[in-house]
Amino acid sequence: MARIITVLRALSLVFLSVEASVHLTINSENGNATSGMLFGLMYEDINFSGDGGLYAELIRNRALQGPNPDLTAWHSEGASVTLNVDKSEPLSDALPNVLRVDVSSAASGKVGFSNEGYWGIPVNTDQYKASFYVKGDYTGDVELSLRSAIDGTVFSTKTVSVRANGQWKKYTTRFTPGKASPNANNTFTIMFDAEKVRGKSLYFNLISLFPKTWSNSGTNGLRVDLAEAIDEIGGKFLRFPGGNNLEGQSPPYWWKWNETLGDLIDRPAYPGPWGYVNTLGLGLIEYMRWTDLMGLEPLLAVYAGLYLDGTFITEEDLAPYVQSALDELEFLTGSVDTHWGSYRASLGYPEPWVIRHVEIGNEDNLWGGLPSYQNYRFNMFNDAIKAKYPDMTIIASTPEITGTPAGTWLDFHLYDKPDHLTTLFGQFDNWDRQHPVLVGELAVIAPNEPNKPEVEWTPGALRLAYPSMIGAVAESIFFMGCERNADLVQGIAYAPGFQNLNSYQWVPDLISFTADPADTTLSISYYLQKLFAQNVGDNTVAVETSEDFRPLFWSATYSQKHREYYVKMANYNGTSTDISVHIPALRNGKATWTTLSAPDGHSYNSPRNVTSKWTETEIPKSGDSWTVTLDNLMIGVLKIQK
Repeated sequence: MARIITVLRALSLVFLSVEASVHLTINSENGNATSGMLFGLMYEDINFSGDGGLYAELIRNRALQGPNPDLTAWHSEGASVTLNVDKSEPLSDALPNVLRVDVSSAASGKVGFSNEGYWGIPVNTDQYKASFYVKGDYTGDVELSLRSAIDGTVFSTKTVSVRANGQWKKYTTRFTPGKASPNANNTFTIMFDAEKVRGKSLYFNLISLFPKTWSNSGTNGLRVDLAEAIDEIGGKFLRFPGGNNLEGQSPPYWWKWNETLGDLIDRPAYPGPWGYVNTLGLGLIEYMRWTDLMGLEPLLAVYAGLYLDGTFITEEDLAPYVQSALDELEFLTGSVDTHWGSYRASLGYPEPWVIRHVEIGNEDNLWGGLPSYQNYRFNMFNDAIKAKYPDMTIIASTPEITGTPAGTWLDFHLYDKPDHLTTLFGQFDNWDRQHPVLVGELAVIAPNEPNKPEVEWTPGALRLAYPSMIGAVAESIFFMGCERNADLVQGIAYAPGFQNLNSYQWVPDLISFTADPADTTLSISYYLQKLFAQNVGDNTVAVETSEDFRPLFWSATYSQKHREYYVKMANYNGTSTDISVHIPALRNGKATWTTLSAPDGHSYNSPRNVTSKWTETEIPKSGDSWTVTLDNLMIGVLKIQK
């Protein structure tokens, strides 16, 4: 993900009305094979989409991590206690900052502290798992509770017996609330007997609260509603750890994979480049579990020696970073007889994963990184990885690089306006077939003209607040152009994937959310991804017609496995048109017409206000064809089963 982009100038496109009907004939002979993973996912921890989002942890600032620790989200409970960040009693080398709770000598009753979560904590009647470390002189009960921040209603209380004797000790418990909260404006509270610790201090750290996670992925698992939404797209790959979060803002910070492993007590903070600290709870193993559970092909990106401030690692100093990439691959794919494979097994994963694709860096054409990437950085990584893993597919992070070996994929990123994006329908028609393409990031991010729902992102720079209908139609046209070139384009992903509406750095996004699942918003572009990902064959097929592209666009594929044809269509600023589809090889077949539409081009989905419409209709055969109607700014897929 590029933090600063230049949106291409919108072209003024005027389309003539088409005739009342268009005839498409689908060739029965298969064309180019698709990659099998044409539509997929890109994930980057941006917009509080990991901590505070997809990563299910509910406690914010759980271990006071980062170079400038503070008491964000923590509040004292009781007038006789104060909270402080303490560095004198480290829990571990990775977690040196702890929460010190000072109790006055006049304290009485129950006192303690609370956490407000990531702008709230939802409470339902599923089981929660809570844990914390405590140190100090205290023997007695510690009361954990979930309660409303509005009126103090207690939804659940659990008592833990603690014997603190001056050494750090971990306590873990589970509880199930008897009732759900009406909203997410709740806190997690820890209280204890003040009289047993008058005039003293108790130390706490790594205070954690996990709800039920998606697919029973357990502690460090994924938030249910967000993971379900991603899984339901039906994508075939996951590109991670994604975008700028791989690179880091400046030395010495980059996404160090080995620091994301093992127990949470051993994972230091990562000051991510998007203005907030990553706990690294969502680490390399968690990503791999994500791909396993969703059946996604992992597209692993490795750090390639470029920081976002323009600092790059010199050729003389690059070798340790290359070795780190090799170590990461050994950790993931090595047998238990290897050093890193043995370590993986010690963490509970004796069976190696399969990694077929590795991307070297991220957007290395930016931040002044292209000369060093072209001259030595790409080659040093590529040569080392290929020497050990000759069958590995290598992806260069920019199509601007030249001279890469045949078979190297090139990662193409584009953020655009609707009108201009439609002109790129034929973008890949004449590309060099020696270098397959990954469209690793793509989205319409700005309106053609100043109209709602744009926001002024920076002075004079308009951005869409949410993906719009006209933007989704333009995206679909670009996607169809990619699909027509499926021998070249191996994968496509929308970016970014998630937006926490309480704090974000980029708009628009595929899925928006707050702590309250009722606010989770699936954008129109989300439904486009789902529509296309679930209706793609393993071979392209030619479409014959007397019509030219524009304002109507189309592509077609055939699935040998399912014996189905998929004809994708979009209408960009044209008249409502009947389209007849004829497949000479089929005498009959069951046809389903699925459309995505909205009231107008500026329509968008926002929290609790979905304007887009998804319809599915069975279409009978009329004569030798199936006929559908494609309205203006509508996307449709005609699926025909043999």
